[in-house]
Parts: sequence; C-alpha cells; structure tokens
Amino acid sequence: MSTFLYKKRILGIGSIINTLLFGEAISFLSIFVHYENTRSTLSCFGYLVLGFIMMAFGTAIYIKGELGVGPLEGIMFCICDKFRLSVKYSRILIDFLIVFIGVVLGAPFGVGTFFAVFLLGPMIEFFLYLLDRLSGKLSIPITITDE
Repeated sequence: MSTFLYKKRILGIGSIINTLLFGEAISFLSIFVHYENTRSTLSCFGYLVLGFIMMAFGTAIYIKGELGVGPLEGIMFCICDKFRLSVKYSRILIDFLIVFIGVVLGAPFGVGTFFAVFLLGPMIEFFLYLLDRLSGKLSIPITITDE
C-alpha cells in the first residue's frame, strides 16, 4: 500500500502476480523438497547459498523486466529514493526490521536468517549491476536514417 501511495510507476502486472502467487508457488514447490537428516552440514550450506543466489538473481531479473515489482522491492525502492540509499543498504534495512520484529514475536534466528539480512541486498544489487552491464554489451545500437 505504501508503494502505491509513494511510487505508483513501479507497480504493474508483475506486482499483482508477485503479491498473489509468490507464496502459493513456494507452498506448491515445498512438496518436492524433502529434508533428510542424513545430509551433511556442508551440503545444507551449499543449498542455502544456491537458494540465495537464485533468489537474488530472480529478483534482479524481474525488476529489470519492468512489469512491476513486489511489495518488498517496492518498499526497497521507496527507501532508496527517500533516504538516498543504495539497493543493498535499503534491502538490509528492510530485512533487518522484518527479522527484528519476527524475533521479538518469537521466531527462530539462524544462519539462513543472517544470510537473508546481510547478503540478499548486496547480491540483488550485484545482479542488477551485472544485468545492466550485460544488456549494455549485448545491445546493438539502432540508428534510423531518412533516405
């Protein structure tokens, strides 16, 4: 709601899809992910890192698609504009506040939570930068001439 009031131009069909279907997609896909007690700590850590890389890269892709952003990314961009912060610092601030409220309400805190707070924002910013660089290098300038 705050994004709608502050920065309407970043809302679009992607915002609606993200808001309505993101949680449902996670619930559906969680059926296929089974935790086994036989996994080593190293493999679990590997899955954790891979998951965060995929999440940050996916977030950067759909932001660059310019079809609208989800609620968290909308708030992130509002904070970027309002306080003149980079994407990484505004996302760290948002994630920290969310985790702080969760912990105060009794939620557990672990390594994944730490990653979410301190690494997701910098990773999203890195992938946004990378996509900008790739799109700049791969695009062919088109000139229109009158003949």
